[in-house]
Amino acid sequence: MQRNMCRNCAGMLRQRRQIQRRKKGESFSFFSLEVKFKDVSEREHSEKRINALRQKLKELDLDGFIIPHSDEFQGEYLPAYAERLAWLTGFTGSAGSAIVLADKAAIFIDGRYTIQVVEQTDNSVIKALNIADTTPTKWLAKNLGKGARLGFDPWLLTASATDQFEKAAHGADAVLIATETNPIEVDFTMTKIESGESKIILGIAEFTDEDTMTFDMTFDTERPFEFGDNSITLKRVK
Repeated sequence: MQRNMCRNCAGMLRQRRQIQRRKKGESFSFFSLEVKFKDVSEREHSEKRINALRQKLKELDLDGFIIPHSDEFQGEYLPAYAERLAWLTGFTGSAGSAIVLADKAAIFIDGRYTIQVVEQTDNSVIKALNIADTTPTKWLAKNLGKGARLGFDPWLLTASATDQFEKAAHGADAVLIATETNPIEVDFTMTKIESGESKIILGIAEFTDEDTMTFDMTFDTERPFEFGDNSITLKRVK
């Protein structure tokens, strides 16, 4: 994925990709497509999605998870696949983070988003906090239980942020755990440019390096849980 692919396209990806099937190794040119993230809050889905995340965390033996507004390149304007914070909470601002624990959740914003976060999130599901009053690490110090395992995606946190969260976890007699995959995956709408046909796809993705992503998707009602024989590998054409 290009580092700056979405800085001037508001979340739209329009790239020609070279695709290789993982099993057969055959290559072909994929039709042009666009994947869009709609900048519309879906706060009505946040309770269901946060509960689903909690169930997934149980399966991963984690007691909580950090969800920053970032992608693996630490950009402010994110491609659709990286809009995990908005998908999970309903908040569509360009900065912020959330922490989901087994029995509580909080979203952290700065003063620019005080009104927006109230309008877009469900306070009965996730509590909105201004970082000028309560930082994520201070909140963790009060709410993270002894012996808890707090997960994070190492692709999405800077080294400095990781150090801060690690200190906060240690101070609460808990441990910070880097996960191999991110338990939050965002749904996409895929549109064929030639025909205008659109379909919702459910997919999982995993970056193997800066230019390569393994991807599996389905048009069914349930998301795939593992990469199957028909998985594809997307490679950036340089």
